[in-house]
Amino acid sequence: MANGRELVLVVAVMGLVLAAAALCTPKGRTPLALRGIQKILRRDSGGKSENKGEPVPAWRKWLAFLMVVAAFLLAFA
Repeated sequence: MANGRELVLVVAVMGLVLAAAALCTPKGRTPLALRGIQKILRRDSGGKSENKGEPVPAWRKWLAFLMVVAAFLLAFA
């Protein structure tokens, strides 16, 4: 059974990766993990496709990249 430290590390890694994904998702757009489900539901209901949203600023992309690197380092430390 995993001890408390391992559980905290798993939660921290998942939190960093989820926060990085949220930073890289343009406003008004569904996160990538949910887009497939949304397309299926929209196709079944005959709805229109989603707008592209505004572009993500470079500083947010870099911050998300650093968060993923930190998550990697935590996972393999």
